[in-house]
Amino acid sequence: MDDSPQGIPNTNSGAKDKPGFLGLVSFAAPMTAAYFLANPIWSVLPGVYAKYFDLELTTIAAVILLSRMFDGFTDPMVGYLSDRHRVAGGERKSWVLVGGILVLIASYFLFVPPDVISRYYLLFSLFGFFLALTVYEIPCSAWGVELASDYTERARVFGYRTTFFYIGQISFFLFPFLPIFATSEYTPETLNAAFYFGAVLMLISLCIMYLAAPAGYSIKTKNRETLRSLIETVVQNKPLLLFMLFFSFAGTGFGMWTGLLFIYLDSYLDLGESIATIFLLGNVAALCSIPLWLRLVHKTNKAQSFAFGLLLFMLCLAGCLFLKPGVAWPVALLFAGGPFIAASGLTVLYPSMLGDIADYGIFKFKENRTATYFALFTLFYKITLGLGSGISLGMVGYFGYDATTTAQSQSAVLGLYLGFMIIPLIFLSIALILVLFSPISKQRHHAIRRRIASRSICLDGEVCQ
Repeated sequence: MDDSPQGIPNTNSGAKDKPGFLGLVSFAAPMTAAYFLANPIWSVLPGVYAKYFDLELTTIAAVILLSRMFDGFTDPMVGYLSDRHRVAGGERKSWVLVGGILVLIASYFLFVPPDVISRYYLLFSLFGFFLALTVYEIPCSAWGVELASDYTERARVFGYRTTFFYIGQISFFLFPFLPIFATSEYTPETLNAAFYFGAVLMLISLCIMYLAAPAGYSIKTKNRETLRSLIETVVQNKPLLLFMLFFSFAGTGFGMWTGLLFIYLDSYLDLGESIATIFLLGNVAALCSIPLWLRLVHKTNKAQSFAFGLLLFMLCLAGCLFLKPGVAWPVALLFAGGPFIAASGLTVLYPSMLGDIADYGIFKFKENRTATYFALFTLFYKITLGLGSGISLGMVGYFGYDATTTAQSQSAVLGLYLGFMIIPLIFLSIALILVLFSPISKQRHHAIRRRIASRSICLDGEVCQ
């Protein structure tokens, strides 16, 4: 395909646009640095700040809650502005470049803090980090859509991006085991060194991205910059609404699982010393499974592949019902770590499916709202994920579960089973049924692309008919 912003694949000929290996690696490479730096924000930084900087856990929890609320507010704004810039002839990659640099700057304040910090230091540092990550992530997703218009090739694009995402996460899990550290525990010194490693990685990958990654095709439309037009392109896009509906159930189920996974492994199965190994191997298995998910999309379609991922997740949860305290950690890895494989497939599939929905939006409304759709989905997913986590934690608390001991009452175990396995299975079952009604199949997407290419929608450098 033509790598210039003016290039759009010839969908009438049926040719499959295939971005080259170098182009896809250049596009996806900054994901490794971005999530090498982002992963500890959720998993490690709260504990380090509580242990070494005398911040109370309740204070840290409140700060994280406020920062996530701010993060949700900025998602639609960044998506809207990115679409306006693209419609005006700009490139998504410029947003990704700026976002990556901002992630690097914001990470410095979190990874290399002063000896004494306050709640306000943490609050505003997190504000800056989440805003920077949004500026990077949402335009990057929209850019991935524009690198390939073909149904299967678009999944391949996001397969590369997901691969580099997992490389970043795994790299951070392995980082404390380097021989330069006296201990494998996460300490302020570990975070300091991780920042400088991530900074070098980010700067190199951003340079490669900006110089070598293709800009992708652009369908230039006359977006009506009114609130009514924006709302119409959302509420009248039926495939988008169905996508949001089944992800509302899936996201809630995922949230309930993630909210209790550590507690289930630690205080119920008594595998505290093996949790890091389970998480690491789960992520490695997820990384290795990505080619299989792409093969499945090629053989079936995205909706069926997504349903298979949900089914795999559900089977692992059902298997957890039969695990008892004292079980060997490899068995726990099979059932509690298995969902990592399902998650990798869903991470490949959902942005590709949303990209196809954005194509439908261009066809139906003659307006390019790709980044806006990703922003709204991201906001919606954050809400459902947080809701699920809150429900599951509140449920085990209501049933009297004590995370500080391995001796639990029957009522507490029932609460854990409900919150970690049974209710998530119900939510995921509903999502599984709904996703099978997704209307944009491979054949329908090809028809949409042909219609877009043939009708009088302006392409870059052309005059509207």
